[in-house]
Amino acid sequence: MKKILGSAAVLVAFAGMATADGIIVDPGNAYAVGINAGGSLFTSGTYDTRVGSLSYVGFQRLGDGYDPINPGTPTEGWAMALDNGAGWVNGRGDDYFLGSSNIALISESYNPSSATTVHNFGGGMARVRSEFSFFTSQVIGIKMTVTNTSGAAINAARYNREVDWDILPSFFSEYARTDALGGDVVDSSYFGFEDRDASTPFTSFGGVGGGFYGLGDLGGGMTIDLIALNGGAIAAGASVEFYVFHAISTLAQSENALRNQLYGLGAEWVVTGVSSSGTGPDAFHAAMGYSRDLVPAPGALALLGVAGLVSRRRR
Repeated sequence: MKKILGSAAVLVAFAGMATADGIIVDPGNAYAVGINAGGSLFTSGTYDTRVGSLSYVGFQRLGDGYDPINPGTPTEGWAMALDNGAGWVNGRGDDYFLGSSNIALISESYNPSSATTVHNFGGGMARVRSEFSFFTSQVIGIKMTVTNTSGAAINAARYNREVDWDILPSFFSEYARTDALGGDVVDSSYFGFEDRDASTPFTSFGGVGGGFYGLGDLGGGMTIDLIALNGGAIAAGASVEFYVFHAISTLAQSENALRNQLYGLGAEWVVTGVSSSGTGPDAFHAAMGYSRDLVPAPGALALLGVAGLVSRRRR
């Protein structure tokens, strides 16, 4: 039996949001990511891709089918809380769907290896644009652009992202490792099924100094202070940009190598899901991260590869 969310508020249905979604595949045809109309990862729909027909995809390694988001009750979602309003998206639009509130789809588009969703947040308070693309074969980057459409300055703004992982070889029993808080990251979680209200703290707090948690049915979450990111209030019509990463390990890639890969791409904060078989090179792992910007410039990302990314950039 999977976890049950602690707040009944997140069980509300979509208000005015379509249920279309799609699957994108990395240029090397080795990894697939499902994206739904809420701008979160996972779709149960069946789609024809250049590697064939795929369905039930969160973040899948095509060679062996490893997908840490799909098993159990798939959930990956985001939330924001602005001055006087909050909203969230969580999961997918069918029987496993866990709710959405105060967010409406404006548009969505899907290409073979990229996708974009645009949402109206809070009934006109903000517009949220999510651009999905592969930064390496097994790292999906989401460029987030939050634009103030309220007509007045926004003085309080928080964004969080959360995922539940079910990692081989033992579904529903893994470790989670959180980084220390710092910079724009003001809260963290090691549990994938938290209340999606970004205005309230996570209950399974990942610790000011970070921590290593488990064994258990775990995931990861982070809350970003967009006012700190912006350097002050967000003026009417102004935008704030940042990046979210999702990654899964290549074959025989250690947890430490996966973390270093994200740091090499510019991640300033990372949470990893660690296989119950431990931290060795033969285990399965997953990760999520945050960055203000990318290192190096996006045009050079293809040169990074998987190995050698050991520099760690912190603000």
